[in-house]
Amino acid sequence: MKTSSFRELKVEERALLERLLSTDFPGKEELLVQIRHCLVRGIDEDGSLEFDVQTTVDVPNVKRGVLTEGEFYDTDGGIAHVLLHVVDGKVKELEFYKQDGSTVRGIPAPMNVEVFAQN
Repeated sequence: MKTSSFRELKVEERALLERLLSTDFPGKEELLVQIRHCLVRGIDEDGSLEFDVQTTVDVPNVKRGVLTEGEFYDTDGGIAHVLLHVVDGKVKELEFYKQDGSTVRGIPAPMNVEVFAQN
């Protein structure tokens, strides 16, 4: 997939990010600020997004990692995952993938995502 131009978050993307940030973990508040001040673009067929953060607020003490992730059932019943990647203190990618390697068919409703914070 050819990457697209950066754009504002869609309502359903923002809702999913807020769901991923609904548990308490170090860096949560900084990530909330970052997603309020960012642009995104699609980077693959699964719906993964690359972020362009428009604020100087950083997540302290995080060079690289996944601070929160979720698991959900895709529309075909397959187990899928969504991970929020941070690089150099900034949210960098919202990654979607399915355990069986097939393409994720759609963004899940936030209430259907089980969230796991990486403490």
